[in-house]
Amino acid sequence: LFRSVFLDHGKVEVYPDTIRDKPEQGELLNKYAKIKLNAIWPPKYQQYKNEEEQDENQQILSDEELDSMKKNYGTKLAQHCKNNDCKFLAYETNKGEWTFSVEHFTIYGLPGSQQPKQTKKQVKQQQIP
Repeated sequence: LFRSVFLDHGKVEVYPDTIRDKPEQGELLNKYAKIKLNAIWPPKYQQYKNEEEQDENQQILSDEELDSMKKNYGTKLAQHCKNNDCKFLAYETNKGEWTFSVEHFTIYGLPGSQQPKQTKKQVKQQQIP
């Protein structure tokens, strides 16, 4: 599994492109899955939420504004799923839990997240002998 599954905050990758001999869709881990990612908050949400960490020039948002920010982020996650071949199931705004399903695996992650560039050493380590 350590060569096939990669988890990072807001991102799940199974069978990266560097792996040779990937299983066909529907075989081994490359099949339908329901994924739940925790602690998925709108960008900058945490800094607006923690009033004690605010600096004097930063705006403090009301509870209603924070709730609206989270609901809007849920809408953004749903659109992201629609655009990226996965099915949006839920976004629990009070828990920051994003749930979606996939028919098979590739890289799935948060909107705006980029796949990090890998060094030749990392690619070589991920390849299955």
